[in-house]
Parts: sequence; structure tokens; C-alpha cells
Amino acid sequence: MIQARRSEDPPERHPIVSGLMQSRLRSEQLKREMLKETTETFWVKMSDALKMYFEKKTPFQRSHTPT
Repeated sequence: MIQARRSEDPPERHPIVSGLMQSRLRSEQLKREMLKETTETFWVKMSDALKMYFEKKTPFQRSHTPT
């Protein structure tokens, strides 16, 4: 009887299991958000660095071009 009743209830109904599933979903969502933020900040910093590099580089290259 007890076994049959347990198999009727899906495991998601159990409070511990549902709590674990929710925390797992939350942690996965947080990981995704953090990854997105780090990727965005990386590309922002990268583009800023490239802009600075080329802004510094182009006048130097122009002044030293062979004629």
C-alpha cells in the first residue's frame, strides 16, 4: 500500500526534491547571468583597449611611413 502510494506521487511533489530542483534551477540561472555579464564586460574592455591601441598606434604609424 505504501509503495503504491509513493509511486503515485511524482518526486517533484516531495518538498525536499522540489526545493533541490528549484535551487538547481536558480543556480543555473545565476551561472548563465554571470557568464553573460563577464562576457559583456570582457568585450567592452576589449573594444576599449583596441580603440586605445589603435588611437595611439595610427598617428605613430602615419608619422613614420616611408616616402
